[in-house]
Amino acid sequence: MKRINGDSIKLTFEEIERIVNRPLTTSAYKHKVWWADGGHSHSNYWLKVGWKVEKIDLENYVILSRV
Repeated sequence: MKRINGDSIKLTFEEIERIVNRPLTTSAYKHKVWWADGGHSHSNYWLKVGWKVEKIDLENYVILSRV
């Protein structure tokens, strides 16, 4: 989490997999809608701890910002 800048953080998919200690689903790599805030049970994990998805690049990273 070395890329925290104020109220946002940029994480590669590999970094997220290390944090959650398991691989992301194939859908996370292929579909931006997988990262949508709300509507999916997995999005509750980052929303409950005060983060929302700001930007997603399916090739490499996600940027989260504090709610």
